[in-house]
Amino acid sequence: MSAITLALQGIVAPELRDYGVRIPYAAKTFGHLVDGLEIGMHAHMAPNIAQRILRPDVKKTLREFSRNSLHFAAHPDHPVDSEVLSSIIGLSSSLYEEGLIHTVSFHLDMQPFLDTIRQSLPLELRVLFENLDGRSTAFNTLEAMVQAVRDFPGWGVLLDVAHVLEMQEHTGQSVQDFFSALGDSIRQIHFSMPGHLYEKDDLWPGFEAMHSFAFLGGEAAFGAYQSVDLLSIEHITLEGVIPPNHEDYVAREIEYLKSLRPSSKSLS
Repeated sequence: MSAITLALQGIVAPELRDYGVRIPYAAKTFGHLVDGLEIGMHAHMAPNIAQRILRPDVKKTLREFSRNSLHFAAHPDHPVDSEVLSSIIGLSSSLYEEGLIHTVSFHLDMQPFLDTIRQSLPLELRVLFENLDGRSTAFNTLEAMVQAVRDFPGWGVLLDVAHVLEMQEHTGQSVQDFFSALGDSIRQIHFSMPGHLYEKDDLWPGFEAMHSFAFLGGEAAFGAYQSVDLLSIEHITLEGVIPPNHEDYVAREIEYLKSLRPSSKSLS
């Protein structure tokens, strides 16, 4: 059975922006449902967030889980400098050495720094790279991912299925195509649907959800996943946005995910 984790970047209540508050909240609210937490952030935020994550009380909370991970993405308006790179490497190494994370992953927009990062991290720490979304100009097609697997031997793939679905209209490449081509390289998936599937009343003015929970996608989600054995992947991260007062979405998403076993699907 796959390990199921929850992406903290989906918890969007303003009062939980501080990761020193968000991590204990997530553990208390969702700890009985998931095997771990994905601590995701834009790379430039690492120095600030690291101070909160490395607090003794927060580390004690992370110790309750067996499958935590870190996740980093570049931000177009904030270059990755030496301080940021040092913070990413230091945070990842420290949490791994204390047994608090299992994996660290990077958007492929951080490609210029990936060799340095890999050389600086503990060899035993699993390192993955992720395909980018439809807004990106590179690293978001199947061909780009196959090339990245060649360029970074020993790494694995974090396949963001919402990003694949965003690009499918332009490339014709399906989730099944990525699974078939990348095979055992896929070690983790981000499970969600692209776009804004939430009721307006669930969100505050001006908020746009880039990742929605798949159960909200109805037939669109079923069609996207019906030919893929998602539960054969060892690590699945739920990445949908959790609007305030909708904590029940996480349990419903897990129930939906488990219903997508190939044996339970009708292909008619």
